[in-house]
Amino acid sequence: MFDLVKNFPDGYTPTSQQRRILKRVEEALNSNKKYIVICAPTGVGKSMISKSIGNAAPSPEPAWEELVDSNQLFKQNHTGEFTYSDEAYQCKSFGAFGLTITKSLQNQYKELFEDTAILKGKSNYRCNLYEEFDVETAPCVLLPQIRTGCIQDRCCDYYNSRNDAASNTFSVLNYKMFFSLPQHVRRRSVIICDEASELEEELVKRFSITVDYNILDRLKVTHSKLLTRDKKAVLAWITSLITSLSEIRDELLSKNNKKHNSPQAATNKNRLLVVNRLYNSLLTIHAHWFESEFIVEKDNDNVKLTPLKVNNLSDTIFTHGDKVVLMSATIVDHKRYTKALGISDYEYIEVGCEFDTDLSPIYVSTQCKLNYKNLDKEMPKIAKQVDKILDIHKFDKGVIHTHTNNITGHIERNVKSNRLLIRALNVTNEDILDEHSQSSKPTVLVSPSLTYGVDLKDDLARFQIIIKLPYSPLGSKRVKALFDKDKKWYENKMLVNLIQACGRGTRSESDHCKTYILDGNVVRVLQSNKDNLPKHFLERFV
Repeated sequence: MFDLVKNFPDGYTPTSQQRRILKRVEEALNSNKKYIVICAPTGVGKSMISKSIGNAAPSPEPAWEELVDSNQLFKQNHTGEFTYSDEAYQCKSFGAFGLTITKSLQNQYKELFEDTAILKGKSNYRCNLYEEFDVETAPCVLLPQIRTGCIQDRCCDYYNSRNDAASNTFSVLNYKMFFSLPQHVRRRSVIICDEASELEEELVKRFSITVDYNILDRLKVTHSKLLTRDKKAVLAWITSLITSLSEIRDELLSKNNKKHNSPQAATNKNRLLVVNRLYNSLLTIHAHWFESEFIVEKDNDNVKLTPLKVNNLSDTIFTHGDKVVLMSATIVDHKRYTKALGISDYEYIEVGCEFDTDLSPIYVSTQCKLNYKNLDKEMPKIAKQVDKILDIHKFDKGVIHTHTNNITGHIERNVKSNRLLIRALNVTNEDILDEHSQSSKPTVLVSPSLTYGVDLKDDLARFQIIIKLPYSPLGSKRVKALFDKDKKWYENKMLVNLIQACGRGTRSESDHCKTYILDGNVVRVLQSNKDNLPKHFLERFV
């Protein structure tokens, strides 16, 4: 039985609202329903809810902890990858996995709760023996004996983090990491999906693959070019490619076994890693080919496979938890949302906002109604509005959500301000956010990709500007196919992005931020969707 209030994180006191939320979640967890869907505004403390669930979940059995402590938890297979030992599968589920969309959100959890275990990809950890390498490119990739020694001596930060995540009652991974290491995932009492409105997109990424003919040629993989999009023919092509990749794997393994210390063995090992990654991805798609409709895009250079829907693919996450909690501030029409994920029996909890909405108002300009046809024509008018807002907030830091690189370019050319921090194509979000937070000047972030997983609290964003309603580009074949089948899906996806953007600047009860939407189309959209939009969002409009 879960007791969430009792297991609230140490050092924190739950607010009256948090107590009410925890009680509702507790009742749902203790019911016979597997799925709990929570729509809660930014600032109510969803991370506190997650940690409370992790604290309340069963602890690992002593046998499990002994396996971790003795380094017998994992075994190495013939390709050099690690899987669970047979003994591990005999242990019961325990604890909770928290899944997020970004590494920065993982860091936020670690900053809030020191005892949380976080696991990132190997490239995020330096090799302690050879500091010029990260763990992904370290010598142990080609020389497993080094890796074995480092694991035994506990001198590798990555493998230490991996073991910590395997034994901790609350471990936080991003979705990409979770998917890339399924062999490391033990069944948990609860899987908590944070920013769950993005789960559909994360599953699409997981089950998408691009097969590049040039790479196949360099790997010396026998293949034929795909000449048709017929479903049976594509499956036959995938099957043939899997067979070819399997033969190459066996050949490379045989060569390495004969000359395991030669320079050629190192080259073969690199080839094996690439072949194995492609082989496993195609096997995954092959296994789900008839469960989901895949979109096939092909040209003379490559073939791209993308699932149209994910309702039959979500079990790749959900089967790892006795219970599944999905949390987001941007659940639009929860019936459509759960159907898209293949969920039928669930508890829905919508949490109202107790913040003073006067602290986070949303202003709408109806001067321009933007679309992709009139964008170039209307941008000079938009730029003048941006100039006025920047003048109003001349001493404040802020953010301009551009949604596309094209709009970013328009802002750069038409808004003549030395305060703008424009994210270049070769710059990461982390880099530009660091510059913004450390600057003593009232800098203004300009980026198409600060909608999710960004915490612009307090003075980091006293205002934000949303240039255009963030519709997904119809140039994507998947988006166009879904648009043609269900225009409501298309609009809902935009609304999720809009609500997320509006939530970047108000992160707590005392925080304040003004939001300006410069696309007059929002009036029509709000009116037609008012019955399905979260109340906490609608209440903010002036």
